[in-house]
Amino acid sequence: MSGLFKRIFGRKKKDQTPEYTPPPAPKDQSRTMTVLTRLRDVSLIADQEQLTLKGTYAERRKEVLAASKIDDYDVAEKGLDSLEQDIKKQAADKDVYDAAYAGIPEKIASMPPLAETPPSLKDARKAVDDAEKLRAQHVVPAAQDYTTAKAAATLLKQKVEAFVPEYAKVSQDEKDYWVAYAGVPEKIAGLPALSATPPPLKEARKAVDDADTVRAGAVKPGSTNFATAKAAIKPITDKIDAFVLAQTKFNNDKKEYETNYAGLKDKVDNLPAENTLSATLKKRRQVVIAEDTKRADLVGPAKQDYAQAKAVALELKKKIAEYDNAAAIETKLKNPPVAKDQLEALVAKPGGAAALDELISNLDEASAKEVVRTALQVRFGLKEIIMEAEKDTKQVANNSWKRVYALMAKVPEAQVELLKTMNITINRSETQGTSSYSKTTKQINLRMDRDKGVDNDAYLKSRLTNDSGLPARDAGCEPENTDNVSSFDWTTLHEVGHAVDDGKNYMGQHGEALAGWKELTIDEVASAAAGHLSFPAAYIKAYLAGGKDSTPDVPDKPDNKTAQQWEDLRKAACEWCDAIRHTKKLWYNQGESAARKIGDFVYQQAYPTPAPGRFNRYKFSARSKGMRGYSFRAAGEWFADMYAAYHINPRVMKASHPCFDMIKDL
Repeated sequence: MSGLFKRIFGRKKKDQTPEYTPPPAPKDQSRTMTVLTRLRDVSLIADQEQLTLKGTYAERRKEVLAASKIDDYDVAEKGLDSLEQDIKKQAADKDVYDAAYAGIPEKIASMPPLAETPPSLKDARKAVDDAEKLRAQHVVPAAQDYTTAKAAATLLKQKVEAFVPEYAKVSQDEKDYWVAYAGVPEKIAGLPALSATPPPLKEARKAVDDADTVRAGAVKPGSTNFATAKAAIKPITDKIDAFVLAQTKFNNDKKEYETNYAGLKDKVDNLPAENTLSATLKKRRQVVIAEDTKRADLVGPAKQDYAQAKAVALELKKKIAEYDNAAAIETKLKNPPVAKDQLEALVAKPGGAAALDELISNLDEASAKEVVRTALQVRFGLKEIIMEAEKDTKQVANNSWKRVYALMAKVPEAQVELLKTMNITINRSETQGTSSYSKTTKQINLRMDRDKGVDNDAYLKSRLTNDSGLPARDAGCEPENTDNVSSFDWTTLHEVGHAVDDGKNYMGQHGEALAGWKELTIDEVASAAAGHLSFPAAYIKAYLAGGKDSTPDVPDKPDNKTAQQWEDLRKAACEWCDAIRHTKKLWYNQGESAARKIGDFVYQQAYPTPAPGRFNRYKFSARSKGMRGYSFRAAGEWFADMYAAYHINPRVMKASHPCFDMIKDL
């Protein structure tokens, strides 16, 4: 039909185009129209029956059209007769096939999948699937062999009818069991065998087998209990899920371990021989080897513990970096002058601070003191280190500074970071005198013999024990290890403690709660004393400010006092004032402190400057928890002594002391 229409309509259209030559008209338009109409009817039948004119049908249809185009009507009509007959037969065969296949899809849909079919019926269920596949391959568009398909549908129907009544005999418990169990065997088969499972996963893998054994026991011949067996399936799938999760973690841990360990083997293998190294580097090399041995043990066939090994690999990387950095620092320290910025860069690397600490402690005694000086500045952020001219040997001088360094290395890193912000100066002087810390200049003055009292210091021991000026200590507060205490160490740590207290304003915030410490004005002291001594505060203030034997105007006596009583009260007030002056060092005297306290508080002039002096108070009851009498001169001294007692080696402060955790947790 399309060829004719193209010729007719194409001619009408193109007749209007200049120089167009129309094709010749068909010899017999009536016969041509008949052929095309019959072809149309064949297509309608095919469409109606859902037949596809492909393969030989399509070729034969083309042949009919080709013959009609060249007006070969006999050939076209003969081919058309054959095509019509075959299409009608195909349609008839499809009708017979459809009747044979009717209702079968619904029955198959109601059947369980092969995976959910009881084992006794699996062959019958598979026969249905096989017959269905055979049927389906004959009705696809490329084939559409409905004669053969009908026979296949008949066979399929037989297989369905053989399966359905047998499946109907299966109990609902068994059906439910096989539905629940579907896919589980495949999941188990997909797991590694227990013998091939890595050690960390063996327990989880065995748990799957154990759970499946419980299930299998419920369905074995002679003890079939499908309700129990079904209940045993979820524990299996839970164990499978747990194993898969553990396996995923295992694989991720292994991958992470391999990433962390990448490149480290060569570094370990290429470490210098131990007998070529200094004591410091030898020790660090041993740490690297120990860490690598630990790693190798974890990843060996017997363990394969990558969860721990990945962390150990990181630690190994850190230890190697620390070794490398320590080697670089050692090289630098052995080849002065030491540039501060270079040493800063080295210390900033992993383990740099600890490496420097260890290397300084092992420095050759003949090393230049400037090495230690630079190391002190870099390690602790000191603004300046004042080294006065030595009157003794370089060895003693260097040992002294190395000892200062070692003592400052006891300061926790968080406090070191605090000190670095304070621009502290250390002044080491051979001139004997009082060591001190200045809040104003941030300068620590260490005025003592070089490296004094490395052995036992009898004077400091006496100040901590029998000559402390304190009462018998409360249980747990007694100083210990006093036979080996060093005045050099104590003084250095004491002054560092002052700096830490200053940087944190610790006693300013906590002093009163800890031991009743409070800075007071002269007016506050006079007011407290006036209430206690029954004498006017104005006179007490004037007498305190004027000094011993000063003669302020005496207030008029009250009517209820005789002149002698008033004079006795005045003398008592003056005596109290004289007793608390800084020159009396009340902090060293337990008896006088008890005699002069007001309530539970001891009031005192701690320092003479700035005029009229610095006054404070603290709880008298705190003295039985003190380190030495000097601790009670001021809040800062109390803190600095607690700090030194905690950090000195051997430690003087017992772990049972109430201030132990305070210093530890600063």
